[in-house]
Amino acid sequence: MGKKYQHWKENVVNALEIPKDLAWQDSILTLTGQQLCVENYRSILCYQPEYLCIQLKKGRMKIYGKGLQITYYTREEMQITGWIRQISFEH
Repeated sequence: MGKKYQHWKENVVNALEIPKDLAWQDSILTLTGQQLCVENYRSILCYQPEYLCIQLKKGRMKIYGKGLQITYYTREEMQITGWIRQISFEH
């Protein structure tokens, strides 16, 4: 039944032309210079000037750098500034 439901959901998403990131609740990252925008996250697990761990809807994201700051956040989106050295993901 799991595969049938997934196939049905794919058909509905395609028929209604819903963006796949919304339908599948994927996180969206936009990196421009020293600014990172994260959409569709769940919570902030750890916040330090050199390390940030964020619980995504599907896994975790770790950000390493210097002078990391969360300049704003809402329930669905956050903006991080600072010198970003590395971004890694865990499922």
